Amino acid sequence: MHHKREQWFVAIDQGGHASRALVYDSGGALIDSAYCEIETLEKPGNIVEHDPVAFVASVKQVLSELAEKLGKNLERIKFGGLACQRSSIVCWNRKTGEALSPIISWQDRRTGSDLEQYSAHLDLINEKTGLLLNPHYGASKMRWCLENLSDVAKAEHEGTLIMSPVASYLLYHLLEQNPTVVDPANAGRTLLYDFKSGDWCKELLNVFGIKKTTLPTCVNSLHDYGSLVLNGQEIDFKLCTGDQSAAVFYSGIPRADSLYINAGTGAFVQQIQDSLFENANTGLLTSIVYKDKNRRLYVKEGTVNGAGRALQWYAEKSGRLDFEKHLENWLNNYDSPPLFLNAIAGVGSPFWASFDSHFDRECGVEEGFVAIIESILFLLQSNIHLFDDFQRIYISGGLSNSTLFCQYLADLSGVTVCRQKIHEATAKGLFMLLSKTDSSPEIEQEFMPLQNGPLSLRFACWQKEMNRILS
Repeated sequence: MHHKREQWFVAIDQGGHASRALVYDSGGALIDSAYCEIETLEKPGNIVEHDPVAFVASVKQVLSELAEKLGKNLERIKFGGLACQRSSIVCWNRKTGEALSPIISWQDRRTGSDLEQYSAHLDLINEKTGLLLNPHYGASKMRWCLENLSDVAKAEHEGTLIMSPVASYLLYHLLEQNPTVVDPANAGRTLLYDFKSGDWCKELLNVFGIKKTTLPTCVNSLHDYGSLVLNGQEIDFKLCTGDQSAAVFYSGIPRADSLYINAGTGAFVQQIQDSLFENANTGLLTSIVYKDKNRRLYVKEGTVNGAGRALQWYAEKSGRLDFEKHLENWLNNYDSPPLFLNAIAGVGSPFWASFDSHFDRECGVEEGFVAIIESILFLLQSNIHLFDDFQRIYISGGLSNSTLFCQYLADLSGVTVCRQKIHEATAKGLFMLLSKTDSSPEIEQEFMPLQNGPLSLRFACWQKEMNRILS
């Protein structure tokens, strides 16, 4: 029996593919959850968008499904938190909350050719934000909206415009108080946030021509955001952060001697740092993942854009939408697949490039899937070798369900890979931060590195091909 006065927590995880809401008891056991896929609209010209109204509706839908399932137990939920896809932005009216633009996804690269004009400011951008100039991040998308959407320009003129990461837009629509605020992890993906001062950066606002008054107010990750009311029940909303920023906390405070990989739509490699560090010229990013009154935590971060996203792209192209249940078999069956040069959604760290994705030779569909899985591993390893002082890798996310994926990662990196028992790393991380609990990772399986000559050889050939394309 649950103790009568026990406090429960609700975690909202809004990702590029779906909205989820999960309820945990005070010990971190999952009580119940609800899930709703969201539609992604893709158009020529590297345009990737979501409909803002449907987007908010999907989150409200999972919350009301959850309330339905919990019935009387709803009143046990005391605290709530939100984790959101980080680099997606939307423009809206601060008085009415009405969206003035589509949600422009983190995967959207429409502004790729506009970035040249900012190239004199690369050092300033890296020093203030920990990031690199890239079309995935918010600033150039906001600029695009100001220049191309008359509603946005008009609202700016009238003083009613807010341009923000989607997290802020969601908080406004979910909470009674309609706040217009942003947390460090989401603000940190706009290219406008100085993560040392914890506020918008004057120089960068000037560089991109964006007024501070059109941006939400910067607050801490742990903050009194307002109240979420579900069926008359008030829930204190205490936490907002990015999806990857939450994921790294799924077993409490991450260990400095470990790398954490969350492999979903994109795949992210993170290593926690207590203090700021120099990251210049590695191609890796520095991100602030958590901030409260007493502490700030940073990570060194590598990003692979074309992870689950690349498999999905190929599934749609080839018509094999049932690929997930066959992947393990195919990985077993094809031991010399072609090389896939993977630039799906643009190549992230450490290369930061764009080209047309392609196989290096003709191949069948099943072999193609194997080549794509290997390309994800190769992109991950291209990041992993840039990190220092780590003894193991913890992995979570959809791709970690593949035993061979985990084994090959161990083989390539030469380090033990620990697969977590937990699959919803982002939501569990929210729970850990909200409840201020710490535990040690529950490891489902450890993969020791083995000699894998053929895989290492293909990796070397792949690196050669990448260098050739990039030069």
